[in-house]
Amino acid sequence: MKDRPIISLEAIRKSTSSQSFSRGQAYYNKGALSQTVRRGNEIEGLCAGSYPEPYLVWAKLDENKIVEVDCTCQYDWGGLCKHLVALLLAYVHEPDRFEVRPALREALMARSQEQLVELIEEMLLLHPDLTHLVDRPQPGAGDSKLIDLSRMRREIRAALDSYGGWGDMTAATKVTELARTAERFARHGDWPNAVAIGCAIIEECTAQPDYPADDEGEYGMAVGQVVDSLAECLKQPVIADDAARRRAILDAMLSTLIWDINYGGIDFGGDAQDYILAYTRPEDVPHLKAQIEAARDHQRHQPYGQWGVEAYEDFLIQLDLLDNTDPEVTFTRLREEGMFLLLANKLLELGRSDEALDVVRANLEGWDLLRVLPSLTAHGLDDAAIAITEEKLRAAYDRQVVGWLLGRYHERGDLEASFRWQTEEMRRDPNILHYIALKATAGQLGRWEETRDQLRQRLLKDRRYDILLQAYLDDEEWKLAWETLPRLGDSAPYRYMSFDLMVAEKTRHVMPERALPVYIKYVRKHIDQRNRESYAEAARMLWDVHAIYEQLGDEENWVTLIDGLRQEFRRLPAFQDELNKAGL
Repeated sequence: MKDRPIISLEAIRKSTSSQSFSRGQAYYNKGALSQTVRRGNEIEGLCAGSYPEPYLVWAKLDENKIVEVDCTCQYDWGGLCKHLVALLLAYVHEPDRFEVRPALREALMARSQEQLVELIEEMLLLHPDLTHLVDRPQPGAGDSKLIDLSRMRREIRAALDSYGGWGDMTAATKVTELARTAERFARHGDWPNAVAIGCAIIEECTAQPDYPADDEGEYGMAVGQVVDSLAECLKQPVIADDAARRRAILDAMLSTLIWDINYGGIDFGGDAQDYILAYTRPEDVPHLKAQIEAARDHQRHQPYGQWGVEAYEDFLIQLDLLDNTDPEVTFTRLREEGMFLLLANKLLELGRSDEALDVVRANLEGWDLLRVLPSLTAHGLDDAAIAITEEKLRAAYDRQVVGWLLGRYHERGDLEASFRWQTEEMRRDPNILHYIALKATAGQLGRWEETRDQLRQRLLKDRRYDILLQAYLDDEEWKLAWETLPRLGDSAPYRYMSFDLMVAEKTRHVMPERALPVYIKYVRKHIDQRNRESYAEAARMLWDVHAIYEQLGDEENWVTLIDGLRQEFRRLPAFQDELNKAGL
């Protein structure tokens, strides 16, 4: 047996949150682990937790890396759970407590056929839901004729039909299980059956109109695993040179791509498009194009189907390359379809820059313009991209396009151009972030005082007291900020905004007397919400209130306030509890 794998404390810390590490350490220290075993580079054990049944924990290690892990708990917050941390800590600190056993396959191979049958029978008594595996066809038996797939198809349909909503892993588990069956046939060199199983899985999955959503996309990844297995089959000459089987695989992959595009692009089927382009032969292209064109035409009539139409056209462009379609035929189709973004990008790829720029000038606006601009820059057409952008903005202002333009000017260090468009941006779309950005640029140009006065006059004229107030705070004009507060009133734009608290928080260290009553007002508002979360927020704010009283040197009134609140809300035990937890 190989030397045992090594894992460090640092590797464990990096694989989990500080909270999970701390809790896992507590589990390890109190002896929550039992039945610890090492099989080669895999370790496992049972970890007692909050439920009567202990959690089964397992980890695969390799060269100070945690390769793979599993725990039967429901933890899903990123990184290792506390039970896995406890297992790994036990392995670091007490490696000798792990009983060394043969790898699972090695242990099974050492048993006789009769012993294996008895073992399987015992397992099925414990887990009768796995009995169907006994009837499943296995590779290596008979003369490798095509197996009957009807039972597998029924299993997939049943799993999909029983889908119970978000988080249900039934479908993902079933697809993964059957994908492994296909992979077993492939390992034994039975490529025809591996292909048949994989294609049947995908056919059943893509026939399902609804997506069995899960927590982490396991269903989509399971289908992607099947696609990966089929790609392995296409690497085999016996399959790649068989036109019928090759086309069956390509059709299966294409069905996942069509399903994914029609559903909105959720990465269903993984790398299907890349595999299709890698393994399609020129004689396959017309057949694939016919399916894509039909899917495109269908999508054209669907609500919000434009993205899908574009995705299909983009794929058709790539297939055009495989059968050496005349580029002019492609360009004509794109013009007729109104796919000017794809047309511009294709022209750029072929080095026809002037034509691409003409297409952009004449046809692209808004989001499509934003998508092509980086391509223009990447092809050395940055000056032209900027000129076109400015021209289009003068005709129709678009704040997202302005954002791209300002990014380019910032990259170039062009302060004058940045100042010009930031001024326009502030005029068209006044907000505090634009104010701050313009302030920085104007300061570098030595124009801030003049610019600031003009901005304030415009905000006053337009009655944008909300932006003016925030501008005063950013400029540390504390008194002007307080004086602006009453002008906001309770009109619709400001009714649900806590501007008074914003001013109080910014000015509490320089104007504590004015900030104090605002804080107390919001403490009471939180208490009035009558829920634990709001009580905790009230307690947090009371710490700020206490700090203000300390700043004022008025401990007496602080004591009066906190004692009064405790007495007034004595019938709210949850609030009292939050005060106690906060140490108030």
